[in-house]
Amino acid sequence: MSSCQFRPWIREQRSQERRPFIKFILTSFSLQRENLELFLKGCETYGLRSQDLFQVNDLYEHKNLYMVVDCIFALGGMVIKTFKTERE
Repeated sequence: MSSCQFRPWIREQRSQERRPFIKFILTSFSLQRENLELFLKGCETYGLRSQDLFQVNDLYEHKNLYMVVDCIFALGGMVIKTFKTERE
């Protein structure tokens, strides 16, 4: 899935679930956890390997922050790679 296809995919998920893909009101712990779980689910659907994903508790307990950073770098690398292949 390319970066250009990711936005329509988000819209499709919104229409299927009848709720926003990512909730921007972060008032409670449960909503924050749900947003992170949706982010990780989206990353996995986008094609990120499971070993590149972090656990929600890694971020909340500040134990494996390198996994969080690794996930963001892996996602960025995948987006750049798919963007370059689409342009060629």
